[in-house]
Amino acid sequence: MSKKHQDQTEARRQAAFDAVKKRDAEKKQQKAAAEKAKRQKKILKAALGAGAAAAVILAIFGIRHAMLNSTGAMQKKVVAETEHYQVTASMLACYFKQCEESYLAYAAGDSGIAVFDEKKPLREQQYSETQTWFDMLMENTINTVKTNLQLCEAAHQAGYSLSAEDQARCVEIGEQMEEGRYQKGVTKEDVQKTAEINILAADYQQSVRDSIEITDEQIRDYYDAHRNEYLNVSTLGYTFTWDPAGIVEGDYAEHDAAVKAAEELAKCTTQQEYSEYVFKYLTERKGVGRADAEQIAGDLTITKNISEYPEDLQQWVLSGAQRNTCTLLLHEESCSAQVYFLREQPAADESKTVDIRILYLTAADYDGIENAVSFATELKGMVEEAEDKSAEFASLAYEYSEDAGTYPDGGLVSGYSASRTTYGDEVSAWAFDRERQPGDMMISERTGSAILVFFEGGNAQSGWENLVREDLYDQAISKFNERYKGVDVQVYEENYKYIK
Repeated sequence: MSKKHQDQTEARRQAAFDAVKKRDAEKKQQKAAAEKAKRQKKILKAALGAGAAAAVILAIFGIRHAMLNSTGAMQKKVVAETEHYQVTASMLACYFKQCEESYLAYAAGDSGIAVFDEKKPLREQQYSETQTWFDMLMENTINTVKTNLQLCEAAHQAGYSLSAEDQARCVEIGEQMEEGRYQKGVTKEDVQKTAEINILAADYQQSVRDSIEITDEQIRDYYDAHRNEYLNVSTLGYTFTWDPAGIVEGDYAEHDAAVKAAEELAKCTTQQEYSEYVFKYLTERKGVGRADAEQIAGDLTITKNISEYPEDLQQWVLSGAQRNTCTLLLHEESCSAQVYFLREQPAADESKTVDIRILYLTAADYDGIENAVSFATELKGMVEEAEDKSAEFASLAYEYSEDAGTYPDGGLVSGYSASRTTYGDEVSAWAFDRERQPGDMMISERTGSAILVFFEGGNAQSGWENLVREDLYDQAISKFNERYKGVDVQVYEENYKYIK
């Protein structure tokens, strides 16, 4: 080994050691925080939804579950208000109880989620070092209330009001208040007023979303000004990893072997050579069975928008990367080395598109791929029995899917391109089959996941047109969100005392 190469190797090893040492030093602290954050995200997803609209809608359906403090003062005590709308303590109790009961309902299905003692006051039970259970639930409850009030005030400014039909719905909700369901002092009028705020907020937000129109001219103009953001990049990709424990103990054998293999793979100049190398690496060096190795080596294609790739890969592409060349991305901090092979010169995605829904299940969360597939099959049966199959699939995807990018929209992937491989070649081939019909479903079994797919129908726009349209729509929604969230809401925390 030359002195130059030896120095490079030693420097690489030192960098690897420093990266792992730093990561391990933070690992214990981050793990607890990450697990707690993950649990809270799941809980709030179930309790309050993925965003303001979901929170508003859930609040509507939560009215019947509310339990109010028995005191006449609750109707007079204002907890939060804007210029034209207010929520009293009795109305806040509706929101709070819904959040509390939703949390318990979700936790009942997951033994790993912490719960509170229902027989003890929430203020006397610690949720974290800085919050009681009451604090945590109230924080999320008041955020929902503030969102509703801001939307209602924005609706007032826009001249939007409840229709006669909606007003009748609110009266009906109040009239249907079950005796004994609420504590002494709560009236039907209280429940009706809560419904009015909830329904007005939800309906106005939806009306704004429905009114957004993106023209073909806007799409073309925006695309012309941001062409590089809509390049479709097709690569082969494989990641080599190593165990950080070896580095901590001073054993760099696995690290060096992985980096050397990555460097060898990066020399490939054809797709076949690349795939064959990965297959041999898996079978000869990692002891992977031939069948599994063939599946992995045959599923290396990655085709997606440039923005979905790591930043260092984006820079490589935009700096003039050529077809049939590789780049090696070494990440010592994550104990990995990624090698990408550029299959084609990047260009706008002109391929046809379809609308599908995705319900993604990770095999590890179901103790194996067989169980994940079995559960996907069970969910598929539930959809098949539903009168509105699309709505049922959306509901199940929102509840069970682990695909963070799609579950808030019921698993919807609008404008899925024929060239994309986000969910694997099998899904793409199935979705673009000429015989495909709306309502068709399939289960794709992958190495670490099971994907239940629902076909909504064809989409008239090309791949890049859909991406631009989606970005322009999101920009319009962001502007609307900024406007209504700018509405001032006065909150009177001293009146939280009326909520148990």
